[in-house]
Amino acid sequence: MSGPNNSESKNHRLGSKLSIVVSHRTSDGGSEHSDDSSSSSVLSPVSPAIAAPGAAPRSFSDSVPVSAAVPDIPEPPGDAVPELSPELHRLGWRCYWSKRENQYYFWNKHSQQSLWEMPTVPVSSKRPLNASDASGRYQKQRRFTDWNLDIQTNVIVYERKMQLWIPPHPEIEQYRSTLVAGLRNLLEEQCLRIVSIHAPLESFNRWLLERKVTDRGVDPLIPSDCAVDLSVSMYREIMNDVPTRVTKTAVASEARKQLSVYAEAAKNLVENRKCDKDTRKMVLWHAEATFQWLRSNDKRSKEDSEVRLKHIRKQIKERLEEVAKPSVESICLKLYQHAKLHAKEVRERHESLWLDNKVSIPPESPKVPTANRKVLCYPILSFVPSTRLPVVDVEPTPDEQFMTISFRGDCLRVKTLYFYKLETLYRLNCKDDFELTMFLPRVYCLLKRYNTLFGTRPTEGHSHQGALPVAVFEALNSAFDITFECFASPLNCYFNQYCSVFPDTDGYFGSRGPFLDFHPISGSFEVNPPFSIELCLATVDHVHRLLEASVEPLSFAIFVPEWRNPTPDFLQQLECSRFNRRELLIPSFQHDYRNGFQHLCNPNELSASSMHGTFIFFLQNDMGLVKWSPSSDKIEKIKEAYGIKPS
Repeated sequence: MSGPNNSESKNHRLGSKLSIVVSHRTSDGGSEHSDDSSSSSVLSPVSPAIAAPGAAPRSFSDSVPVSAAVPDIPEPPGDAVPELSPELHRLGWRCYWSKRENQYYFWNKHSQQSLWEMPTVPVSSKRPLNASDASGRYQKQRRFTDWNLDIQTNVIVYERKMQLWIPPHPEIEQYRSTLVAGLRNLLEEQCLRIVSIHAPLESFNRWLLERKVTDRGVDPLIPSDCAVDLSVSMYREIMNDVPTRVTKTAVASEARKQLSVYAEAAKNLVENRKCDKDTRKMVLWHAEATFQWLRSNDKRSKEDSEVRLKHIRKQIKERLEEVAKPSVESICLKLYQHAKLHAKEVRERHESLWLDNKVSIPPESPKVPTANRKVLCYPILSFVPSTRLPVVDVEPTPDEQFMTISFRGDCLRVKTLYFYKLETLYRLNCKDDFELTMFLPRVYCLLKRYNTLFGTRPTEGHSHQGALPVAVFEALNSAFDITFECFASPLNCYFNQYCSVFPDTDGYFGSRGPFLDFHPISGSFEVNPPFSIELCLATVDHVHRLLEASVEPLSFAIFVPEWRNPTPDFLQQLECSRFNRRELLIPSFQHDYRNGFQHLCNPNELSASSMHGTFIFFLQNDMGLVKWSPSSDKIEKIKEAYGIKPS
């Protein structure tokens, strides 16, 4: 269908310089005029049936001066004015009356496109359903216990300054993801080339978690300003796999093969590197003795091979670590140096994008109006304004179980129910986008960030996002009035109040920022950190500082793994803490964790049995003990939620 001729469009574009009469339908069917402009020959714009939020109708006297002559424009038929939907209005469509053709036409102020027929909303531009549209279908399809975003917080904090991180942008997230993928490839290449092993599984993810404990750099993901350049976590994990990775075996043949491979790798390590004569002599002797032991009887049992492997590792492990130490340190340092360069590149590109769009970045955020003012906790905010974000497409899958979020050929999926959850969180917490014009770009940035953090392998990173069962959350809220999660994300949170690792992407969806930077003075909390030794230790130290500093009720239910042989420092500190009011051990294989990627996984993969026990420590100050005492009946509620029979 061809549109109106160019003269009419041209006259419309000149409208701001000319005086016209604008006629549109009011709620009672009458007509009004505004001060929009046109020539006296062609146009009479018609506004959409639904005005912008908060906009009041303008009267004729407000629009046209008394002395102005009203052009003689034929009145459009009042009963036939096409009504533009709010969606079309948001996309820039307007309805106008053509005097020459004596009919309405539609013009887009963004694309300059004009049509005689009512335009349609493209699928890529459709906004997510609003709360009223989605509520019926949403409540019918989801299990009402998956999360409870209606629970109000009891957490009190001192009012804090707004942050100065630059808001996320889809282009920057794609660029950052590319650089992080390069770091993963660098680690794999360095491990193969220098120590002849593959990069340990999940080592890069744990490296990111450990680095962010002390990182004070400007990038939210890539570490660039850590207290120590050498990563203890990365060094430990690589060294554990030197000279080769040892795994559990199922049958005797696998155990014999693993023993042989270990001896051969140890032999090659000392032959190809500088080391003292005693070390080389000892390692070569044990390797040759192992080969002879294997050749003497090719029907060794699985248990015999495992005992032999344990023996040789005990004898030569320290010697091998001395030989490999310089190589492993060089891998860790090179990875960190590249990360610092990448963080700088991302920051420069991010700032350049903002400056190109003429959005300034303030040098500092404003001070808090009232010092030490106590308020209920609120989402973390940035003082840096957001620039205009590009178009991001959304498309449901044929079965409507997933939504595909795409930007420039990069497609990310999320379950439809979780997509609606993100919309609900966004409406509850975002203060700069009431019309949801930036919702889709920000959802893309959030999904891209977490995909980048946990890698691209099928099951990579899932364990670091594991959440408690829903029944346990309900019991914690009922028994201890817990309303806040200290380690969560918009995708796996149960409450509307939570801390997460990324304030820039998650703040729009309710995040209070990283827990180590969060300083509450009152409230009841659930603490389930990713199982990283360094992060767990930093978490325990932070909880102790909070309990010592506050005289108001403060309570933390801390969930940590039962790791022994050796017992990590964080577990020893919890067991000996003066704030430890009670502890509960949930045995291994008798409880589950919810899949960290519950927004993507199949229903039969939603939960996984825990291979280790889980300790629950109730740390409380004196006022917290009075208010939320971990009595026996409350502990029984927790056990019941885990499915453990009363003792």
